[in-house]
Amino acid sequence: MTTRTARRRRAGALTLLAAGTLTLSAAPAEAASRGHGAPATPKRAAIPLDAFNVRETITQGSSNPRRLVVTGFWDFRDDYIGGEPPDDFAAVTADAPCWSVTNVTDRAHNYSGQDYTHDLYLKDGGVNGSPIIGVRDLTSGFQLGTAHGQMAVTYELRGGCSDTHLRAEFVYEHNQGGNVTGVSASFGVLSVSYSGGGDKIQKSTLPQAGSR
Repeated sequence: MTTRTARRRRAGALTLLAAGTLTLSAAPAEAASRGHGAPATPKRAAIPLDAFNVRETITQGSSNPRRLVVTGFWDFRDDYIGGEPPDDFAAVTADAPCWSVTNVTDRAHNYSGQDYTHDLYLKDGGVNGSPIIGVRDLTSGFQLGTAHGQMAVTYELRGGCSDTHLRAEFVYEHNQGGNVTGVSASFGVLSVSYSGGGDKIQKSTLPQAGSR
């Protein structure tokens, strides 16, 4: 038996009629009118839970017994290259009624040891005792520039204040995509607001206590 195949053009698409079976390859506009629309944009993979870790130390000031230095550290996996806008944020959050923030320092480097401290900046000086830094986490040469870093906050005991306790917790938030609309911190809390899509993961240390 001879199978006859007819070909005809319709709206820029080729319709094949073969042995009574219809195979339709519709034009884009025609497909959209049927509710299919354009192909979906691939979804960004979630940030792996083990992308980075954090830790914290509290030490007494070497030159002044009325000072405590709280240092928070972050460490990304050496094979992690998921750095992209917007900026990450880190904070030393403290419950320190009688202590004032007198200094904030930071530094960062990639896994090869190249310095990327220039990609860190002070976002909030911590009038409430919880300063925040911004981390411009970008990938260069298949390395995350700010993969390893730290922020150190110096607290000084105010005169005439009897409450010498201080509790502190280090918090780091890593993100991918979206736009940051606000950042704030208080003891045990780093709050980052976004608009648009994206993914994020926040990690913190357990609170540690220090006193002069």
